[in-house]
Amino acid sequence: MEDDVVPADHNRRLKVFVDHEDVFCSVLGLAEADYECVTVNNPWPEKGLRQGDIIMFCYGQSSGSGDIVLIEEEGQTRLGLQYSPGYLEIPSGTRPLRPSETVVAVGMALGRKLVGN
Repeated sequence: MEDDVVPADHNRRLKVFVDHEDVFCSVLGLAEADYECVTVNNPWPEKGLRQGDIIMFCYGQSSGSGDIVLIEEEGQTRLGLQYSPGYLEIPSGTRPLRPSETVVAVGMALGRKLVGN
């Protein structure tokens, strides 16, 4: 097990406010808003996601094909990859969103630690 692995139930999510003075706004072109940062706990190498990556999600945004999304189902949230409206991409192909699933936020930025401490 890697040192940077964050258990799903421990410090995996963090809410932040990014304002016009934040480097993310200027470098990445992010809008001033509240974001939820979620740590990836299951890698998906084919999509370039590594365990420990941090995705900044924004609520109230429209998602499009290929977007990393936050899905809510029965009060629980998890990461997903939107294939097209109403469909998710999964390692074995695609599947429709279930009636109990809702896309609640869209990934706007990805952070990765390049060097260990």
